[in-house]
Amino acid sequence: MYQSYLSEANQAFSKFKNHSRLIATIRLVYFFAALVVLYFLIPEGWKVVTGTSFVLFIGFIFLVKLYQKSEQKRNYWKTRIKLLEKENERLDYNFENLDDGMEFYDVLHAYIKDLDIFGGTSLFSYISRTHTSVGRSFLANWLSEKTDEKTITKRQEIVKELAQDSKTNTELRLHLQTTAHLSEETSKEYTQLKKWLQSEDAFLESKVLNIIRFVLPFITVVSWVATFMGFVTYILPVFLSLVQLGIVGSLFPKLQLTYDTVGKNISFLQKYASLWEIIENATFEKQETKTLQNELKGSSKAAQELAKTLELFEYRMNGVAFMFLNGLFLWDIHFAIKLEKWRKEHKNDTPKWVETLAEFEALFSFASFSFNHKKYIFPTISVLNTNGKEEKVTENAFEIAKMAHPLLKQEVRIDNDFTAKNIREIALITGSNMAGKSTFLRALGINMVLACAGAPVCATKFDFVPMLISSSMRIIDSLEKGESSFFAELKRLKQILDILEEADKKGEYNLVLLDEILRGTNSKDRYLGSVAIIKQLLKLPATAFIASHDIALSKLEAEFPNKITNYAFEVENVATGLHYPYKIKKGVCQNTNAVFLMQKMGIEI
Repeated sequence: MYQSYLSEANQAFSKFKNHSRLIATIRLVYFFAALVVLYFLIPEGWKVVTGTSFVLFIGFIFLVKLYQKSEQKRNYWKTRIKLLEKENERLDYNFENLDDGMEFYDVLHAYIKDLDIFGGTSLFSYISRTHTSVGRSFLANWLSEKTDEKTITKRQEIVKELAQDSKTNTELRLHLQTTAHLSEETSKEYTQLKKWLQSEDAFLESKVLNIIRFVLPFITVVSWVATFMGFVTYILPVFLSLVQLGIVGSLFPKLQLTYDTVGKNISFLQKYASLWEIIENATFEKQETKTLQNELKGSSKAAQELAKTLELFEYRMNGVAFMFLNGLFLWDIHFAIKLEKWRKEHKNDTPKWVETLAEFEALFSFASFSFNHKKYIFPTISVLNTNGKEEKVTENAFEIAKMAHPLLKQEVRIDNDFTAKNIREIALITGSNMAGKSTFLRALGINMVLACAGAPVCATKFDFVPMLISSSMRIIDSLEKGESSFFAELKRLKQILDILEEADKKGEYNLVLLDEILRGTNSKDRYLGSVAIIKQLLKLPATAFIASHDIALSKLEAEFPNKITNYAFEVENVATGLHYPYKIKKGVCQNTNAVFLMQKMGIEI
């Protein structure tokens, strides 16, 4: 899928690698040739040598700049090659070199742990193409929180456009990702920028300072010129330069604070300016994408202006330059005031620009995911919830066809169909060990996460209701807290019930996924406890999928018709042993496999 882009990138990388070597060689030859030329010009006098040196120095600087540009392009294509190789790794479901997003992992979250949202082999690592700190946070939040129907629809429309199979769109995605990966960043840079944006002005409001910064440097420069022309002695310009250095020195703590807060963010701003410019200059067709793009209007120009100002302000870090520039021009004060003017004009826009870029990064991640899996579809919202009032859009609340787990390879995953006419129902799923119950729950859960985030899902049809998701599937004990797995599960179930009760007050829907609940106690208590949990769920706004080995629970279907439906994953006894279809069907599990498996392992029964 990416082979042509990879070939193109390798060719470009080789071209600029050779280009850099050639320029480096020319620069070295030029340097020694310049020394030879200057050596033979010594008899001509110092004026000729000085003038020639200046001309040769300009030529050398030109070669240095040329080399730097070539190296930047070489590094660009080297980075793109790595990103394209990662895309191929994703297509092979190789998660080794992908961003795991583990800083967003929360063991107490309603479903993150059970559904593999973050971690080495996770949804985040498979989907994320984000590389700004805020972009990663945005994507993590989208995969961790439910949003409203309007936002889901808007994201779907934008992703559909960004994922179109065209050279222009693919190039746009790759160009944005490559540019974002050219420099590393942490959340610290943006935190410092926000801190500076919220700071009070230290120089801008001072009328005296704004007069002095123009008048005093003018008088000082004139006096130095007059001294060189012999009109005045050097005492006056030296005195004026010392006065200027004294003024800067008295304001040094404030000037240094300005530099420490924002002055070290030059590469951060240059990176963002490039990313904003890429999106600003892109051509989109859909109104949803254009509206989001318009949020970035003027962003790249403003960021470039700030980065340039900071580059000039940074000259102060050189001791000789500090003395010269401030002694003549009050350099630090001029640029500190220029920074404050920029802040006054753009302090409200900058956070919006950063967050809009983050949103685009998350959307481009979904777009790449969609582009790589063209058979995946965008789900349809089946029931709209407007202030607690339900409006059915499709015949069934849930209608899912050929749904499978998106993190499993196509050749090993098994797809399933499922239909439920109404929400607020319970699907009670029985089945033997390894029959596919847990995988089905996780496939449903992770596709619901994608659907609720506005991304495509691994199915051929997916009519759904946006819901809060809660799960209890992977429960382990805690030696550190002194908790048994049974007590940990009780806490989890109580957390889910609390979430449902709170959602009930807000009129929100909920999807609950429970796998082998109360497995850590005896069969009698497990049955009674499971019945109690199920009856509580029936009172709350929940659509629940409950997987269990306990066949006795299937009797609840008769007690609560149209509220509870039995489903099963069967295991089939064939001549060669056991066969696992991994297909869900209505009814109660009829076959077991535990005794057979124990005997196969050599355990006497």
